[in-house]
Amino acid sequence: MRSFIWQLLMATLLSVELTLAQGGPPPWFDGHKNGHGPPNGVDTLAGSHWNAMPGPKMPPPGGQGGQFGGMPPWATQPGGGSGNHPGGAPGGAPGGTPNAPQGGWPGGQPAGIPGTGAGSPPAGTAGGNGGFGGGSGGGECNLQQETGFPGQPTKATMYTYVPKTFKKGNPVVVALHHCGGTGPGYFKEYPDWPKAADQKGFMMIFASSPGGTGGCWDVSSKSSLKHDGGGDTQTIAEMVKYAKTKYGCSDHRVYVVGHSSGAMLTQALGATYPDVFLAGAAYSGVPAGCFHTDVAQGASWNATCSGGHLDESPAYWKEQARQMYPGFTGPPPMMMLVHGKQDQVISFNDHREAVKQWTSLHNLNPDQPTKKYKLDSQPNYEVSMYGSSVMAIAADGVTHDNPAKVDLTCQFFGL
Repeated sequence: MRSFIWQLLMATLLSVELTLAQGGPPPWFDGHKNGHGPPNGVDTLAGSHWNAMPGPKMPPPGGQGGQFGGMPPWATQPGGGSGNHPGGAPGGAPGGTPNAPQGGWPGGQPAGIPGTGAGSPPAGTAGGNGGFGGGSGGGECNLQQETGFPGQPTKATMYTYVPKTFKKGNPVVVALHHCGGTGPGYFKEYPDWPKAADQKGFMMIFASSPGGTGGCWDVSSKSSLKHDGGGDTQTIAEMVKYAKTKYGCSDHRVYVVGHSSGAMLTQALGATYPDVFLAGAAYSGVPAGCFHTDVAQGASWNATCSGGHLDESPAYWKEQARQMYPGFTGPPPMMMLVHGKQDQVISFNDHREAVKQWTSLHNLNPDQPTKKYKLDSQPNYEVSMYGSSVMAIAADGVTHDNPAKVDLTCQFFGL
């Protein structure tokens, strides 16, 4: 009997080994090396925003925390879990496709999240028509899709929020979503942004990334990490041009804010289009060029960067940014960097590297902030100021769920 059980066990193991040899490794083991396209996962920025769907436990990813060869931690596993937290994720940790909160979504279900019942708009749409009622995003006006924007050079979609208080010459803020998100979804996630636009009179651009890349922005290809290279960075710059022509927003007071993949794009835009953006705010991102791969075009995952395995000099990061627009001789954008110390999706070490990059671009010493203090409202948020050009915030006890601090961001932007 014991011999029979042993033979059965060995046959099962041999069968599994043969299956893996024929079909390749399972997604949780060495499934996404640097330069591979990300899967159709959802970078939920979960925790206080969304609840992960429950699911069965899966084997741990080959690269825990997004390390070498590991599956991107935000990638959805079978059962709705993420690479770091398969199945149901604990509070404050990245999880899978979100469930609707108790009582339903305020103002309706965010775009980009699969429908959960009758009346849900198709994923990736804004109620089916590209527009929202004022209550959907917290502002007084509607979010409108700019159907006249050609979506060039990449097929990103442009949405605008133009408050009643906006006048020609007023500033514009570009808002960039995380992986798996959309412009309309970001508009709903952070209602304080349209509220601030109402109060301060600036217009906003909410962009949706091109399809086919898991909803992530391209911050890795040669096209996107080059001024006018034909990638997502150029498409966002074209959206700003479109807004200037159609609405007459300021030529100079142009700002960009983003979360996660959007934060990565924020820093990439600061390097590729320093002549367009006056300042940026990156929540849970990486320095410009950190995610680079040898792929010519399109979003790819770089586990070396996401896992925080780079420890380069300020001069190295400065040169990385400068090479994205070699002919530019003007000042770099101001940059606000916010990162949770317990981030399990994008290593906190990437925050340190980003501080090196943006302080060196402003000819400042990353080891010598001019001022350090803790936020009165949240003493776990430690702020390091480098003159007025770079603000670095390290949030103790905060994961990848790094909520936008709209008032502080507006203050940094000078809005």
